[in-house]
Amino acid sequence: MKVISNSISIDGKWMSVKPHHKTIVDVAKDNGIGIPAPCYLQGRKHGCCNGCVILIADEEKYACTIKPRNGLEIVFNTPDLKELRKERFRLYKEPLKVAKN
Repeated sequence: MKVISNSISIDGKWMSVKPHHKTIVDVAKDNGIGIPAPCYLQGRKHGCCNGCVILIADEEKYACTIKPRNGLEIVFNTPDLKELRKERFRLYKEPLKVAKN
């Protein structure tokens, strides 16, 4: 593993962290990786939708709540995480439908 100075890895791809990157979501977006994070992008409480679930050292974390740190290795795109996101978004959308009525 070769760590580039001031960089993180998402699914094995190393990318530079810029000063304007506040979270993992920001780094991913600037590198063409779309981590779903509607709560973050819509100005809601970060982490409330659970859509940006990632793994760091085999622990579930939320990309919209994690500041990028040099050498951080993130797992994002696995079948299990995709299924988990799908289920969490299903649950997240239900209260929104009710609130609109």
